[in-house]
Amino acid sequence: MCAEHRRTQFPGAGHDDHCHVPLAKETAFRHSPGRPAGNAEIVFRTDASVCQEAHPGGVHRSQRQLAQAPSAHASGAVVVADHFHVLKDANRRVDEAWLVEQSVSGHRIPRLPLVKNEEDLTERQANQLAAIRKHFRNVAHFHWVKEQLRDIYRASSREEAKAILERVLLETEGASDAALVQWGRTLRRWKEEILAYHDWRVTNGYTEGVHMKIKMLKRISFGFRIRDVYVRKVLSAFIPCGLAGRLITLLDFEPDTS
Repeated sequence: MCAEHRRTQFPGAGHDDHCHVPLAKETAFRHSPGRPAGNAEIVFRTDASVCQEAHPGGVHRSQRQLAQAPSAHASGAVVVADHFHVLKDANRRVDEAWLVEQSVSGHRIPRLPLVKNEEDLTERQANQLAAIRKHFRNVAHFHWVKEQLRDIYRASSREEAKAILERVLLETEGASDAALVQWGRTLRRWKEEILAYHDWRVTNGYTEGVHMKIKMLKRISFGFRIRDVYVRKVLSAFIPCGLAGRLITLLDFEPDTS
């Protein structure tokens, strides 16, 4: 189904949700004086003092805490909402709506057609999704908003993304379901951060990958007793073998046995 068709469907409702809305993970950038706008330097990575990663069922920092925390905007930085975490949060909300809909209706509703990318659905799954839209409009509206968010990040320009987001905000604002209204308010608060993606086209993916690789090294090594051994192993993982040996020799680590 084409993106334009999805954008015109389901001014419906969802389910109630009393949990705090998690923040999308973010990366901040700042213009350097005298450098062109296309060259931005990283000011800071995601940090718990700025935002906290979404963990369904866990405790989340609210947007008010972000406003009270040391602000990236105060230093002239531009905050970009990482699309992976925005869509991860969207799928979490769709999952919750699916569970509530099943509980209330007493019917078994297929989950995969709701969380799978719409263009990747098989013919059978597409028919199941059509049936869900016909009989379970609450969860169908959550799915519609999720697909709209995907369209926002796939838009070819900021103007196109802004038009899609404005449509989503309008639909959620008039919803009869409290959880959907709350989601819309969250998206409105993060409107500029979401749209900033189209100005910078940056994600937190590389940082996440580095963290994952370091954690994997620690796990397969069963921890490290000597700090310098830890440093050398990380260097060997991220630097080509030919350069790693020379760099370690140049650094001339003294074993720290304390």
